[in-house]
Amino acid sequence: MLIALGTDTPACVAYGAALQIGEAGEAQRFTIEARDRQSNMRKYGGDCFTCLIKGPKERRKKGEKGSAKPLPKGGLLCDVDDKEDGTYEVSYLIDLVGHYTVSINMFGQEIHGSPFELLIAGGASSS
Repeated sequence: MLIALGTDTPACVAYGAALQIGEAGEAQRFTIEARDRQSNMRKYGGDCFTCLIKGPKERRKKGEKGSAKPLPKGGLLCDVDDKEDGTYEVSYLIDLVGHYTVSINMFGQEIHGSPFELLIAGGASSS
């Protein structure tokens, strides 16, 4: 008798270049892959992943001018698109160059490797 295992958040993984480096002012995408406790990829969607980006670590000085917009104080909540096959496409757009952290979780529990370090390069500078 086979027992279907649900998604095990700490076994889930995320991958794609935009999880580590991105270009300021350009839409970026990476993938979350849902896995069960035995690290098998899930075949269906329906999970409630959330992705929050915080930063940059360097802050613009008060009164300093620049056209790039900083993230909201609570961070940027990314769009997560359920592909209904066990994968989720995450997209975000950041205007300001700098170092950020990317946290991916489901119901408050982080996936494997989260939080991730993200560098946004090019475009406007945060300094």
